[in-house]
Amino acid sequence: MIENINLKIEPPVGPIPSGRGFYQLDEEILFVQIGLFLNSRRFYSYLESDNLLLDIDTNGRLIFIELDLSRRKWHTVAELTSPKVVEPADIRWFNFRDRIIQPKIFTNYRKDILKCHFRENSNPLFYHLADKIIVETNQLKSLSAIWIVDIVDDFAGHEIGAFRKTKRLDNSYFI
Repeated sequence: MIENINLKIEPPVGPIPSGRGFYQLDEEILFVQIGLFLNSRRFYSYLESDNLLLDIDTNGRLIFIELDLSRRKWHTVAELTSPKVVEPADIRWFNFRDRIIQPKIFTNYRKDILKCHFRENSNPLFYHLADKIIVETNQLKSLSAIWIVDIVDDFAGHEIGAFRKTKRLDNSYFI
């Protein structure tokens, strides 16, 4: 089991990808889509804990998160707000096919912000992994937390399906 998840953080090579968290009401699972699934962004590897799965593509980019934990079990923190200063970046994950430490899961009262907290960090840096997904690191570029903001309720995958369809129609030059 690895305790430090190491990241390569460089200046962005294109626009910040689309991303969003979708809480599946029928399954009580949070699905987080990061960018689109394209030929260049297909599942290759993973990092996992007992209830968190991070899917990574062949280039070391995080493409999907699955949190198999009912939001009733998320720890509510009244003053939890998303980071205000977040830098764009190209983020690659170095660790593959391994178990990671179990993160602590925090949320706000509305349950539309989630923080997967891996380690304490007294001097955090924040980077956009996608427009609604933020990576928090320490100065050594080790993962401290993953933030998902603006989570929407979904039933039977309708919202995530509509999100994927809309984003496929956006035909970005950078895809």
